[in-house]
Amino acid sequence: MPDLGTTENGNAVASVVDEFQAGATFVKPSTFHRFVDVSGLEAGEKVVLRTDVRIACDGRSPTGNMQARLASAAVVEPANQASMISTGDQTVPFKRVGEIKPCDPKDPKCE
Repeated sequence: MPDLGTTENGNAVASVVDEFQAGATFVKPSTFHRFVDVSGLEAGEKVVLRTDVRIACDGRSPTGNMQARLASAAVVEPANQASMISTGDQTVPFKRVGEIKPCDPKDPKCE
């Protein structure tokens, strides 16, 4: 279901162009980076972009929070186009995260 904040003609395409992890898995302050290109937008259109990641656990009980950040966004074409693109942070609390059940590999929704 499309986001109600999206106002575009259906030509927009979002593609992951790069992603990598910086730092050791399960060791602070390891970070995951994903770079996404959105093409096919025309002047005046608005798109809500959602990207999901899968988190994992090393067997210990996780504590604290995970910080998610859209660090930057820019119009790259045309180069002289000035446009406002909102960015921001989100805190994902790990309260009761121990109640999350692993994905059943027999479930077709399990990737």
